[in-house]
Amino acid sequence: MNVELRPVTLHNRGDLEKIDPGSLEKEWVLPSWYWHQQSLDRPGSQFRLIHADIADNAVGMIAFGPSYNDVAQTQRVPGEYELKQLVIDARYHRQGLGRIAATAILKGLAALPDCQWMVVTHHPDNVVSRAFFRSLGFRPINRTAHNGNPMLAMSSDDISSLR
Repeated sequence: MNVELRPVTLHNRGDLEKIDPGSLEKEWVLPSWYWHQQSLDRPGSQFRLIHADIADNAVGMIAFGPSYNDVAQTQRVPGEYELKQLVIDARYHRQGLGRIAATAILKGLAALPDCQWMVVTHHPDNVVSRAFFRSLGFRPINRTAHNGNPMLAMSSDDISSLR
């Protein structure tokens, strides 16, 4: 299966509203348009639509960039990058698309000269997300995000083992 991470363009921006994370998952994620706007407003923040050859439209989205200690994103954590949100449309769950997209982004971030750590947060009740990120190699750390959600971390040195 071919997977591509594409920036939002005039041609594909309608896909932002078509990505349906699923009924339960909607409680835990911010809308795709929010992350797209963040990528336009916040230096270093990036957003990509996930396209696969199994669908005509985007099958998901991924947001990532520098990690911050505050909501206003003024207190950058040196050497740390964050996978801010990963959403796969419910119709395409359990097909490996999230793993392919996350691995590509994590390897790209790990290649940055200042990257030492990658972090991700998840809602405490989202055990599927937690298990997914643990399977990638993320481990719990004694830190919470600004919204109180638990954080997981992975050393950039550990990224090379991802397939």
